[in-house]
Amino acid sequence: MRVLTAPHLVVALTLMYCSQAQGEVAQGLVTEVVVEADVEHRYAVTRVATRMFNPDQQQTQLLLQMAVPKSALVSSFIMEVGGANYSGSVSDKLEARRTYEEASQQGKTAGLLELRDNDLQKLQVRASVGGLAAVTFHVTYEELLHRVNGSYKYMVHLNPGQRVPRASVRVRVLEREAITTYKILELPGQEMQAQNPGTSVTGGPVSDGELKFYYRHIDPPVGEGGGVDGTFVLTYGITSHTDGGEVQRVGSYFAHFFSPERLPKMTTHSVFLLDVSLSMYNGKLDSMKEAMQTILRDMQPEDTYEILAFSSEVVSVGTFSGEAEEVKRAIRRVRRLVSLGYSNLNSALLQALKAVKAGGAENVVKQMIVFSDGHATSGEVNPAAIKSNVKKANTQKHPIFVLIFSEKSKLLEDISVDSGGLVRYLQYGSATVDQITAFYKEISQPLMADVAISYPDEEVEEGNVVKSGMSNYYAGGEIVVAGRLRPGVTRVRPSVRARGRDGPHQLPATRLDSRDPFYASLSENYIARMWAYLMLQELLAQAASPHNAKNATQHLQTKALEIATKFSFVSPLTSLVVVYPQDSSLLLSLPGGPQSPLGNAQPGHVAVPGSPRLGRSNARVDLDPQFLVHTPGLDLPLCFNYEGRAGVSVLLLHDPQSGIVINGHVASVRQRPNLKFFSRLFLRLGPVNLTVTPELLHVDCLGDDGTPQVDTVVKSLWPFYKQNGRKYKRHTYNRGKTTKRSHQRGRTPPNALQNNEVTAPDPRPREQYAYLSPNFNKSNAVQGSPGVSPLSLLVDRVHDCSVNSSWEEGIGRIYGNVMVVLSKKRSLDITIGDGLAHFTIRRSRNKRGQRFLGFYIMDQEIFSPQTHGMMGQFISKRVRRLASSRPSTLQTRAATGTASETPEKVTLEVARRGHRKKLRVSGVVGSRYSLMDRTRVRCIRVHTKGSESVLDERPRDYVRSCLQC
Repeated sequence: MRVLTAPHLVVALTLMYCSQAQGEVAQGLVTEVVVEADVEHRYAVTRVATRMFNPDQQQTQLLLQMAVPKSALVSSFIMEVGGANYSGSVSDKLEARRTYEEASQQGKTAGLLELRDNDLQKLQVRASVGGLAAVTFHVTYEELLHRVNGSYKYMVHLNPGQRVPRASVRVRVLEREAITTYKILELPGQEMQAQNPGTSVTGGPVSDGELKFYYRHIDPPVGEGGGVDGTFVLTYGITSHTDGGEVQRVGSYFAHFFSPERLPKMTTHSVFLLDVSLSMYNGKLDSMKEAMQTILRDMQPEDTYEILAFSSEVVSVGTFSGEAEEVKRAIRRVRRLVSLGYSNLNSALLQALKAVKAGGAENVVKQMIVFSDGHATSGEVNPAAIKSNVKKANTQKHPIFVLIFSEKSKLLEDISVDSGGLVRYLQYGSATVDQITAFYKEISQPLMADVAISYPDEEVEEGNVVKSGMSNYYAGGEIVVAGRLRPGVTRVRPSVRARGRDGPHQLPATRLDSRDPFYASLSENYIARMWAYLMLQELLAQAASPHNAKNATQHLQTKALEIATKFSFVSPLTSLVVVYPQDSSLLLSLPGGPQSPLGNAQPGHVAVPGSPRLGRSNARVDLDPQFLVHTPGLDLPLCFNYEGRAGVSVLLLHDPQSGIVINGHVASVRQRPNLKFFSRLFLRLGPVNLTVTPELLHVDCLGDDGTPQVDTVVKSLWPFYKQNGRKYKRHTYNRGKTTKRSHQRGRTPPNALQNNEVTAPDPRPREQYAYLSPNFNKSNAVQGSPGVSPLSLLVDRVHDCSVNSSWEEGIGRIYGNVMVVLSKKRSLDITIGDGLAHFTIRRSRNKRGQRFLGFYIMDQEIFSPQTHGMMGQFISKRVRRLASSRPSTLQTRAATGTASETPEKVTLEVARRGHRKKLRVSGVVGSRYSLMDRTRVRCIRVHTKGSESVLDERPRDYVRSCLQC
């Protein structure tokens, strides 16, 4: 075959997170897939050849799809057309981007390698192919196999988007140590083998340290076969030792494999951090609770653990041991958890780190295990700030293991990797519990802690040693170190120190395999490529740290680019450019590098279906009533008084998209009718109606026919709030101690769940309030139990959907997706979903003894641009400051004889709904007293009467005929 390089034509491939269609693309016919894999001392090089055929008479753009392991790096892409190979080389990403953009103006093809799920990268390549012609794509990728539960797993995916009539996989495994176990776990088309002839598997051990397998499938010519797709999975294990590991040297590169076995397990102290925010509602909490029960039952008696639950707050569920009675007590408490509120991920991580440091005795392994979907919707939500806070708090580098219930959480992934922990993404479904328990098995048996591996300075190059693995060594795992030797050095003598159950250890590494390479090329030196593979990923991770100085980041990126180019790895800094004689182009690169076209996307939040989000905002009204509203475009909030009449109800907010309505009834102060306040408030939150007075709270979630309009009513908000809205006492449950209260003992009385939660079918369509009342599932409700009839459950829920509570009694409940907590006799908190909205109603008393209400939008990202009302209009209203003026001190003194401060006057440009022209409004920078903040807040005071009003309408236009209208 010929290798052609035509300088006038370019092919590029792109590794991205999102695909964009580029013209009509046909799938084409995949006629054959051939895989050749070499695994040498855990380092796997996989070559995949996919042959595609264009059955049309005309030239067509065909789409190739191929799955690649997430940890793999692509190192080669070749197109074979007409018997000739067109190969490429890796170059700087920005340079390749310029070449690609120039070529794409003339070309018709495009390609991309995108991350579609959490364990795979999906290669997609589009190429123009002539009529009745064929093309073969050759892709090579490399990866380091990880030891899990004592075995290495090699996996290759044969799923090009269609079943393949011809497929073969040839795998060769070579290890220095004897291969003791091996097993083929899965074959492509395995589910059809009985009815799908043409499949065969041959091979086995060639010697003590060598395996060969050959899988082949060919559809019979008479059309009896149905093709195959799926995954080829091979696992194998090697002889284990108790020494300092095995060292392989090839040329000037070495790799050190450390995996001692048959050592006593160390005692552990684990902190489980459980996300119980409302984003965990739809089945995720169920899976987490079920998996936690399995994990806790497998605890060893000497192990200790603390369980923290968090939503908008963080609460300790208890500290326990692995003894049988303690485990039962912990399980009872885990079962009682319900999903509620926002997700204050920052506070939760920091408090969990404090618990890790404070817990456990001496010579125990301390670790944190996080269950979350990775969304931060309360408190500190900036990912960079959260990562920085956790890094500063985790000074002792305790490992943070994370199980993520979402498609992507770069925040938690970075936090875990930085701590030396592990990350697993959970594919939600029937196997979620098995995924969780399998992951915990990997980290449940630490054999050594604080593993420190060093090498003599005179033997290794400074800064060219990289480690893969954790500082703690767990049974069945492995720590891998790769490095580069100094010129002329032909041996390396590692020093391994660690802490075991019986004290400090120093382990000698006596298994040394040192040789010169058979080939001078780096492409043939698997140890050199392993070093480059690990070093490149380490440099990229260091360069992404927010704590780096600018020049340090540039230095790390420059070194990473040098390694990627030298070893032909596609990375966030490089692109693979292929030249071939057709008028088209492709680009292969990774996202997240410098000036990446996609930028650095952050995890998103749940949004209302069909409603554009305006971002977070807040507003408040209390006292006279005095409004304080934040508007887009102003650095200070606007403040103004209600200047309408008393004895009427006014519209504060109405969002037609979400259906939320908030009204207030205006009353006047005794003997001073010009002073007014809100004496009653009404909130319609989808199916939940709240009427609030200074004496009572009335909750109504019944329809006109008297049936409940929410899926669930949750009356137990343990361990956060009692049924009267008061918080549970914050404390840590000490092992062996008993308490008097049943909720602290974890006792669950008969039908306790039924007493707390009642369910029944909802007769109304769910579309209108989909964001407020998610589909029913058993996370926050039960389906019934023996001895409790559905009619009884319905009667209970009818009763719970019409509740009166005084401010002194308090209440703490969840109605569908709306949490209502009335506590401390002064404050009513209403939370919608996980971060959608948070309202507070505060009860106060004026100087004449009259109680009044203040309404506060603490945070929201739910309202649409159509939101209106005296408060609601400012959610999207655009206000711009045009000018400011303040008389000088000299002018003031000349006019008044004093040097008093003169208020700053401002001119604002206001865009009012329903008005074509923008209005200019005068205001004064001042301050007003906030009952919520208990301090004076700077604001721009404006008027709401006359032609210069900032309101869209006159105050009387907001009057409603009734409070509930």
